[in-house]
Amino acid sequence: MAVPLAQGSARPELEYAVEDTGAATVVFDDAGGTLLGAIAEARTLKTITTDEALSHDAAVKLPDVESSRRAMILYTSGTTNKPKGVVTTHDNITAQINALVSAWEWAQDDRILLVLPLHHVHGIINIVSCALWSGAICEMLPRFDANAVWDRIASGELTLFMAVPTIYHKLIAAWEAASPERRTELSGACRRLRLMVSGSAVSSLPEVDQKMSYYAQLDLR
Repeated sequence: MAVPLAQGSARPELEYAVEDTGAATVVFDDAGGTLLGAIAEARTLKTITTDEALSHDAAVKLPDVESSRRAMILYTSGTTNKPKGVVTTHDNITAQINALVSAWEWAQDDRILLVLPLHHVHGIINIVSCALWSGAICEMLPRFDANAVWDRIASGELTLFMAVPTIYHKLIAAWEAASPERRTELSGACRRLRLMVSGSAVSSLPEVDQKMSYYAQLDLR
């Protein structure tokens, strides 16, 4: 089973996930190597760096697994107690992807920019997995930057965009800080997207809701 970990988590949070799942192997990149490497070493766990994982040129045949087999564990936010590991099977994930591909009409010629973390369902299932399933292109930036995201939207190459309200709040702030000419360009680019999604957040941010309402009233001028 895969257990995606949140980048930027403190050591106790990462240790909790590693111990709670009984992890046997820890995979990390250069940025996470110092912290995760130390956690794995203290528990004599196998480690694999992303460079090692990507260094194999030859294709590897994936093993056949039962669709009812457990596939992934994602952790809850832990707002009421310690985060809880939620187990999903290959059947669960397949059902989710099929439903979203149908509802959002994903196609091979779609192109999306990922701006959401991969330890949440919205990022890893709704975006990355749906793109892979459909043969679409999924772009990833090293980190979130509102102006960089606007540049990709303005390019006209994207067909879909999905984010949470806090991300849209930052994009709106960048839009408001832009020149009138740039605003017109960016709003026109948004019109060319066939689908924009805002979700995966509770409705507890009135200032964000107010901004989104204001933005909608602009009619993307």
